[in-house]
Formats: sequence, structure tokens, C-alpha cells
Amino acid sequence: MDDFEWSRYLQTSPDATQRGPLETVLAYIAAFQAWSRDCHHWARRHRDRVAELQSGPARDALRQIQQVYCTLKHRPFQRDSSGYYFYGGTADADPDGAQLTQQDERSATVQTLRRPPHAPAFRFSLKKQGQVWRICSLERLNGCGKWEADRL
Repeated sequence: MDDFEWSRYLQTSPDATQRGPLETVLAYIAAFQAWSRDCHHWARRHRDRVAELQSGPARDALRQIQQVYCTLKHRPFQRDSSGYYFYGGTADADPDGAQLTQQDERSATVQTLRRPPHAPAFRFSLKKQGQVWRICSLERLNGCGKWEADRL
């Protein structure tokens, strides 16, 4: 499964210490969406081997992406409901029009716009660890206009 070389998902962007919170979120969305597209195409080509996505190079590539852009914590890989691997809400995020709100010098939120008809708005919470901004949580705006926790 050479289809999931994780370095393909990391943008040639400035050094992590020079990346701000908005750039971190945009780079993470791009990496996650590229990874999820590769998973989708791989699953279509290898319908009899889909279970390999949960424990093989696809999962390792996602962990590498999360290590670069997210705070360190346990992040479940499989869906709670049906589905053979977890795309996560970020696959639907629309990076156009993302807005940054900085609470203080060490925490910020980035909110994406709702993209009709399917993609809800997302709110990424970030913390600055040392000199690097990292995503610590994700929320989505549900149909009732309330924010609810989602998985990265």
C-alpha cells in the first residue's frame, strides 16, 4: 500500500514555527482531504481488502498528519456507527472564507463557513505549544445552530 506515503499530504509550507493558527488549520484541512480522497479511491479499487485501511499504512499516514498539526491525544480511527474507517468531519470542511479569532497569545479559534448543501460550519480550537500552533479540538454547527464536538 504505497498509496499512503504520508509526506505527500504535508504541504511545502513555512516551518511550523512560522505557521500561524489559520495557516495550520488550512494545511490540516488540505492534508486530511487528500488523505480521505486516497482512502476512498483505494477502497473502490480494493473492495475485498477494505479492512486493511484500519490497521495499515492509511492509518499510519493519518497518525503522521495528526502529529504534525494536532495536539497529542488519543484520537479514535473508526466510526462509532457504520463505516470501515473514519473520515472525520474535516473531509467536509470548506477552507474558503475561514476566519481567525485569537483569544490570547496562546489560544485561537478558526471557523469555516457552511458550504451548502452538505458541509456544515466547523470551529477548530488551537493552542500554541512552544512556538507551534496545534489543533486541539473540532466542533461542527448542527442543524439547530448549536456547536457540537466532532472528531479530528
